Amino acid sequence: MNSTTTSERRSGDYIHLFMIYVIWATGYLAMKIGMSGPNAFGIFQLQSLRLFLGGGILTVIAYLSGRLSRPGRREIAICTVSAALFWILANGGALVAVRELPSGLVVMAMGTIPLWTALFQRLFSRGSGGSAIALLVGFAGLVLILFPTLPLGGQSFHISTLAKAALIFAPIAWVTATRLQPSLQKSMDPIAAAGMQLLIGGLIALALAELTGASWPSPPSTSSIVALLYLAIFASAIAFFSYVRATSLFPTSVVSAFAYVNPLVGVFLGWLLLNERPALISLGGMALVIVSVILTLRQGRQQQHQVSENNNA
Repeated sequence: MNSTTTSERRSGDYIHLFMIYVIWATGYLAMKIGMSGPNAFGIFQLQSLRLFLGGGILTVIAYLSGRLSRPGRREIAICTVSAALFWILANGGALVAVRELPSGLVVMAMGTIPLWTALFQRLFSRGSGGSAIALLVGFAGLVLILFPTLPLGGQSFHISTLAKAALIFAPIAWVTATRLQPSLQKSMDPIAAAGMQLLIGGLIALALAELTGASWPSPPSTSSIVALLYLAIFASAIAFFSYVRATSLFPTSVVSAFAYVNPLVGVFLGWLLLNERPALISLGGMALVIVSVILTLRQGRQQQHQVSENNNA
C-alpha cells in the first residue's frame, strides 16, 4: 500500500498526474518532429541530448535544494538498470517505432502499459492483477492496433522487424523499470533519482549513437532543436520527475491511468499537427485497450480497498 493517504496529499500533488496524463502524451509527437526532415537528429542522438539536458536540469535542482547526496553501489546499480530499461529499451524502442510509424499508432501501443503491469502482478505477485477476461480484451486490442503494420493489414508502412518488436517490448521494459522505483525511493530523493536515471540513460544513448556511426546534423534544423528542448524540459525533466514522484504519492492504479489518456491526446495531436489518420481498425483496438485498462484499474482499486478493510478489521 502507498504510504501517502488522500488526506495527506496537497493540491499541488495532482500537478504530477497532469504532467503524466497530458504532457507526456505530447512527447511522441515531439519525437516524430525531432527526427523528421533534413538535418534532423538520429534516434540515439536525439535521445542522448534530451536525457543529458533533462538529467542536468534535475541534478542542478537537487544540488541547489540540498537533496543531492552521494549514491551507494546499490542505488547506482538500480539507476543503471532502470535507465537502460526506461530510456533505451522502452522510450528508445518508441523512438525506433515512431520514426517509421505515425506517432498516434505508437502512443496507442504504449497505452498497454497497465495491461502488462496487471499481467506481471498475476505472474509474480500475490494479487490477481486484474481479471483474465479484461487482460484478454486488452491484448486483443493491441493486436488490432498493430494490425495495419502486418502484411495482412492492407497498409504499406515498410516497417522493419526491429520497429515491430519495439512496439511489443517497449511497454514491457517500462513496466519492469517501474517496479524498481519504490525500492530506489527508500534511499534516494526522487529528484536526484530521476536526474541520475536520465543522465545514465544519456550516456548509454550517446554510446549507441557513436557505435551506429551516424553523422550528427550540422547544423540541426530549427524544428529538431525546438523538439529537443521540449523533450528535454517537459517530457524528460518535468514529466519523468512527476512520474517518479507520483509513484510515491498515489496508488499504482492511479499512476497507471495515464495509459488511457495518453493515446487519446497523442492521436488527436498527430491528426491535428501531422495530418496522421489512424486506420479504423487501430482506433477500434485503442477503444478495446481503454476499456480493458479501465476494468483492470477498477478491479485493482477494489482489491486495494478490500486489503485495507481487512487490515483495519
